[in-house]
Amino acid sequence: MLGVTMPPERTRAAGVFARLRADILSGALPPGTKLAFSSLSDRYAASVGVTREALSRLGELGLVVSEPQVGYRVPFISAEDLLDLTVARCEVECAALEQSVARAGLEWETGVVASHYALERTPVWKDETARVVSPEWSAQHTAFHVALISGCPSRRLIDIAAALRDANQIYWSWSSGVTLDRDRRDFAAEHVAIKDAALARDAALASGLLRAHLRKTADILLDHLKSTDTQADEAKPVAGPDERGVAKSGG
Repeated sequence: MLGVTMPPERTRAAGVFARLRADILSGALPPGTKLAFSSLSDRYAASVGVTREALSRLGELGLVVSEPQVGYRVPFISAEDLLDLTVARCEVECAALEQSVARAGLEWETGVVASHYALERTPVWKDETARVVSPEWSAQHTAFHVALISGCPSRRLIDIAAALRDANQIYWSWSSGVTLDRDRRDFAAEHVAIKDAALARDAALASGLLRAHLRKTADILLDHLKSTDTQADEAKPVAGPDERGVAKSGG
């Protein structure tokens, strides 16, 4: 059509990448879902080439996996993987926080204070009786964690931390906003303690508090993973968007 400029192929790939990533992180494409080029091309109104490029980028981030004779799929989840993910996230995110505390300036401090202010004023729960965190709070929570390590001079550490955070989000989405015991976590106190230690430039204390914070979250997800009746003796693929794929936890 005259007067209409089609976006370049790379721009299309970036758009498909963003939409596919969002669908994986939100649980719209659950763990184990097969990602066939034809169905994805239809889903996102994109060519096979564009879809292939988006999948390749997501594979580099660990959000999809490629298997011989199978193709791409969303990774399965398991207790072993969650434990491994938590160890990696603790090491990377805590190292990035320590470097932020040691080297960042006033701009970083301002960002941490602002993100914590927004988090603190966003209701944690969907309603007064629910035990499910609200999506608005979840978004502010992510923003706070991003702000904490934003002063790290290592771009690679920040990028790896973001990828690990995305991988962890897959577990939260799979759990459908796992119901929480309100008495089990004092989110506000945990965040205040981390923020205060960081702003006080106590790298060791801030890192230790963040590590404990991440491990508590992992414990909740592990308990949910072990209690769900969808665990199977062997990993099996998910056939549709309403089904879930859970790899054998091995105990």
